[in-house]
Amino acid sequence: MRQDFQKLFSATGQSEPPAGLFDKMTRRWRRQRRRALAGRLTAFSLGLLGSLAAVFFAGRMVWLDFSGSGFMQFSSLLFSDASLVAVYWKNFLFSLLETLPVTGLLFLSAAVLAFLEFVKLLAKSIALAVGHKQFTN
Repeated sequence: MRQDFQKLFSATGQSEPPAGLFDKMTRRWRRQRRRALAGRLTAFSLGLLGSLAAVFFAGRMVWLDFSGSGFMQFSSLLFSDASLVAVYWKNFLFSLLETLPVTGLLFLSAAVLAFLEFVKLLAKSIALAVGHKQFTN
């Protein structure tokens, strides 16, 4: 039985990898990594610009909602006639809550959170591109 295995393995011979195979593989791996990193940087940059535009438009929507809902008039009552607000504070708070533009504030907070998330992801991608190990975790 031992002779059969020796014949089998002696017939196959030792095959050596081609010269320079390791260098070709590492170059290709680096090129693919660089290409993937460039794609990530592009995607996160576009996401950052899109979320910045969303913050602008949501902020404008909140500003228009605040000016149209009467919230500013009710809140100015706090400074103009504080004694009236102190007497009717429950009604004052309910009227403030009723005129608060909740949907606009939700859109604005979602846009701000998306903007901050894209800033974080872009910073991590730049740190990977530069090679700082401190910021990649």
